[in-house]
Amino acid sequence: MWNPLKFASFAAMVLLMVSGSSRAADAAGEVETKTEPWATITATKDVKVGEEVTVTVTFAKEIITEPTMLTVDMHWWKGRERAGVIGRFGQPKKLKPGDTGPFVFKKKVPVKDGISAIAAAVTLSPDGSWTKKTHTTSVGVRVRPADSPAPENKKEPNAKADPAADAAPKTDAAQTDAAKADATKADATKTDGGGASATGVSRLFILSGQSNMVGFNPGDTFVPRLEQAFPGDRIVVVKDAENGQAINRWRHDLGKGDLYLRLMKRVNETTAEQTFASTTFVWMQGESDAVAGKASDYEKRLGGLINQLRKDLKAPNMTVVIGRISDYKNGEEQWDTVRAVQVKVAEADRLAGWIDTDDLNGDDNNLHYRDKSARAELGRRFASKAAELIRKTRE
Repeated sequence: MWNPLKFASFAAMVLLMVSGSSRAADAAGEVETKTEPWATITATKDVKVGEEVTVTVTFAKEIITEPTMLTVDMHWWKGRERAGVIGRFGQPKKLKPGDTGPFVFKKKVPVKDGISAIAAAVTLSPDGSWTKKTHTTSVGVRVRPADSPAPENKKEPNAKADPAADAAPKTDAAQTDAAKADATKADATKTDGGGASATGVSRLFILSGQSNMVGFNPGDTFVPRLEQAFPGDRIVVVKDAENGQAINRWRHDLGKGDLYLRLMKRVNETTAEQTFASTTFVWMQGESDAVAGKASDYEKRLGGLINQLRKDLKAPNMTVVIGRISDYKNGEEQWDTVRAVQVKVAEADRLAGWIDTDDLNGDDNNLHYRDKSARAELGRRFASKAAELIRKTRE
């Protein structure tokens, strides 16, 4: 049975720009390479059914500071749809402090009706469990029928993102397809809402969070709604989100904020030599903290994140929109606490507000906002609340 709690949202066969990781084939066009701040992962780029895929993981120095388990799982796609998990690349490897690798994993692609791609999903955790993961990423591999000819060895002018940029490995579960056509794992989206008019100004919107933010495409409804609210102004959006992560990954002041540093890098790259009439931070995260039993620290961490952003951006009047996590597990103490804290933080800050998402997770009360119409409505709500807060700061 599929258990969405153990997964972050997958991005399936997307064509959006992916920042924060580097994907490039080697000179022979045979290896796909993905570079994260913590590791470099390579995988066989193109295989036939029945052929072996080799995955190599090399860690950056000082990443492995305590005993850790490294696992690599295989997920598969049928056409453009994620179909499930089909096993593990060998046994998990026990890493000791100072290990960098390379660590090599191999597995043959099994026969599956209609298989079109697989993803090698890489995870680090203290005990090999998904809920305690510290790092996760994936590399996509094209799969051809066993009797198909070898592909021509040439580079495509516009390389597609791998079909599983958000793989969240677990061999006994599978994941909802919350963002099949409009998301990437580390999506640093730069959306320019158009040139400002002679009297227009530029407005910055920074979007971050975990899987439900990963699956959110700001270009669908968020930017258009803001353009309606601020006609003639230039709307600039920077989005950087990561599946299945607790808020401490964004807390640089606590020494664990690698995702905060990545977010700030995107923001600085996008906003260099620009000035903005307003800055807004949009946050959609909290499910992982609730599931992992970390709700007691959430208020301090969320408030600290907001303060850190205002300080580092030199934007004391930065407005904040918080997407309250849905009612997926209402009645469970940790889940209810995170929801209450999100409302509390928003209502205690005169420059902040929150939006309700309880009706966006479908009739089956899913963890994720899977329907395109739900994600579109999420964008409208984010934009409407952002515009409301910006107007309040001008009163």
